[in-house]
Amino acid sequence: MRFEVTAAFLLGGLIPLLATCVDFCRQGYTFSGALFRSDFADYVAGALLLFTGWAAVRARSFAPVLLVLAWAYVTSMMFGSSWGQIDDTLRGEVEPYNTAITLIKFALLATCVASLIVSFRRATHK
Repeated sequence: MRFEVTAAFLLGGLIPLLATCVDFCRQGYTFSGALFRSDFADYVAGALLLFTGWAAVRARSFAPVLLVLAWAYVTSMMFGSSWGQIDDTLRGEVEPYNTAITLIKFALLATCVASLIVSFRRATHK
């Protein structure tokens, strides 16, 4: 399987899971309706990546373009999240495990950028 498709399946499951776990820990190990609302964009991103991964595996005609759109959306979302984490850190709003969270966000952002570039190249060469 191609890199961007494999990454779509991995991050499609990982992003919502990580977002839920981090917010669960931030809210004192409790679930609430606010938790779902605050992570809704992460759930949409995960569903979009899983759907585009499925479409690519099934060789649907719209899959290359949809991969570019999905990776562009998730990359912009991860950039905003990473930038917000850096901004919070610089303002002194450091949370437990701040360094680990920041590094994980940058690893996810790097994967998103690489997948966006690869999927864009594949979509334009066809």
